[in-house]
Amino acid sequence: MKEKITILLLVLFPFILFGQNDELVEYSNELYKYQVAIPSDWSVYYENKNDTIRKLSIISWGLPKIQDTILNQEVENSISIKAYNRPSISSLSDLQLNERLRVDPVKTAMVWDEDGGGFQRIYHSDNGIEYYGKTFYEFKNGIGYIITFMATEGTYDKNVSKFDSFYEQFRVIKK
Repeated sequence: MKEKITILLLVLFPFILFGQNDELVEYSNELYKYQVAIPSDWSVYYENKNDTIRKLSIISWGLPKIQDTILNQEVENSISIKAYNRPSISSLSDLQLNERLRVDPVKTAMVWDEDGGGFQRIYHSDNGIEYYGKTFYEFKNGIGYIITFMATEGTYDKNVSKFDSFYEQFRVIKK
């Protein structure tokens, strides 16, 4: 009985996370060994499956536009995955340090979550708009993964649960 419930939950899990009307599509990067299911109404904003110079892969999706109650305009939030396959990144702590050194501390404030797995960022852009983000880190099979959600202050709470659901769908391929 317990096995039947587990199988049923695994089948229904994506529909519970994203909603019944969202058709899910599989995205995978075999070189960087990951896959994730995403709603079909997300659009690819940027993709580089294999940057051979920087030894990384990047994919960014734009979520459907939603109303920002503070800016009083429609805003498109984003979710991205960066995967690093560099000799200089050989652990989770190396990956997190690499990210800390990459961002500008004058423009970016980082507040770590209690469990240390994700953190929230506050970006201050040149036009004065604050951008909020949430990031998770994983290091498996010699590859470091940074999974990030970015939003404005007025849209963060509306879409952060979609990001958490997205992260639950993220899988490292064992090939």
